[in-house]
Amino acid sequence: MKKEILISCISLLSANSYAAKNDAAELAAKFQHTVNQGNYVEAISYWEPSKQYEMSLNGGQLIGTLFSGISLQKDTLDTRCSNENCMVSAQYKDDSGKTRKITYTFVMNGSLFLSNIQTTGS
Repeated sequence: MKKEILISCISLLSANSYAAKNDAAELAAKFQHTVNQGNYVEAISYWEPSKQYEMSLNGGQLIGTLFSGISLQKDTLDTRCSNENCMVSAQYKDDSGKTRKITYTFVMNGSLFLSNIQTTGS
């Protein structure tokens, strides 16, 4: 009986991790699309509640200034999740044509919320 419960728990955790992984990748793409469309107010809702005020300054222009115009190369998407967060990384080309990497970090707090975005050279 204990063995069956353990197997059930492991299966459930694996299923949750798989779902979170897919959800995080989908959320990163939706966030980026929303920003690229210039809908910064909607994009703010993707951020964790404690950061939404900071992101909302000047009508969300901070988000637009930092993260608009990024076209994710979907074949480079990589998602890694733990029990607390998910990180979604992808490559994109900046305005000068240089390949760069962007990483979206989501925290799990009942739902997935953006907590950080970083861009680096590839």
